[in-house]
Amino acid sequence: MRPLRKVIPIDAPETKISHDSPIFLWGSCFAEHLRAYLESELYPVASSPFGIMYNPLSMAEGLRRVLENEMPSASEMELIDGLWISPMHHGSFSGTDKGEVLKVMTGALEEAVRTLPETRLFVFTFGTAYVYEEKASGRIVNNCHKRPAKDFSRRRAGVAEVTEVWTPLIESLLDKAPSSEVLFTVSPIPHYRDGAHENRVSKSVLHLALEEILEHSDRNRVRYFPAYELMQDELRDYRFYADDFAHPTPLAVEYIMERFKETYLAPWTLAEEWHRVRSLLGHRPITTDPIRLKRHYEDLLRRLTELREKFAHPALDTAINDILNHDNLHAL
Repeated sequence: MRPLRKVIPIDAPETKISHDSPIFLWGSCFAEHLRAYLESELYPVASSPFGIMYNPLSMAEGLRRVLENEMPSASEMELIDGLWISPMHHGSFSGTDKGEVLKVMTGALEEAVRTLPETRLFVFTFGTAYVYEEKASGRIVNNCHKRPAKDFSRRRAGVAEVTEVWTPLIESLLDKAPSSEVLFTVSPIPHYRDGAHENRVSKSVLHLALEEILEHSDRNRVRYFPAYELMQDELRDYRFYADDFAHPTPLAVEYIMERFKETYLAPWTLAEEWHRVRSLLGHRPITTDPIRLKRHYEDLLRRLTELREKFAHPALDTAINDILNHDNLHAL
């Protein structure tokens, strides 16, 4: 039968990622989708110590700071609308107590430095080539934090600019994490606020820059995952887009995650057992009978305990503790 859609081939590594392999994710909303999926499958996963990042130059600066163990500085912080922020950090790091905010930022970067050498896979997702430069300092910010537009100059980074900063960074990263691999991807989510044409040009810059980076890297350790191409060329129908016609629907995200799984993740012998338990965790018993409720939670506790004996994971510990403290378990 003739194929009904284009299927994008993906370059797969010889050795796939197992459940004891730490994964480090950097990037934008797509990186958050990937993190949610990997966490749901109980992989050890961490995100950038700066939070969500969109442009490759800010991401490169963040990675440089991790590689050089350069901690956040109070001098970088600003008070905006009663909240202390850092132009290098996502708004989720902001707070009313300057010392506490700096402590959280420092802790995140210290953890990134600590875990970097043992990380098995780094995933960098570029979202846009457009950057914002602070006029007063000339620095490229990761987040404008809704400051006045007059404080910034907006421009599109060039292919050579991105390539020149990332090529030595990847070499340094692979030296410091000798058992690791790097996976680059371009976010399939368009930035229509830049304009439709400008978004295409921006994504083109990212693709061209990544091609240059790959050409100057060890192709056995540095690869490209075509998330953008999967969305544009395989899922080329608006039923795969949310109401804003930009973000992918859950079905589209699920498909892209499945392609990621089949390419990079090793089969897990406990997958079916975990999926059954996960389904029960998400099930709310439709009964008020205390005996049936008690049996349900006892069965769930037994399944979780048996799984934890085979595979240790903080999420299992949390689920077990929640059930042990559940009122219905002690109702009778």
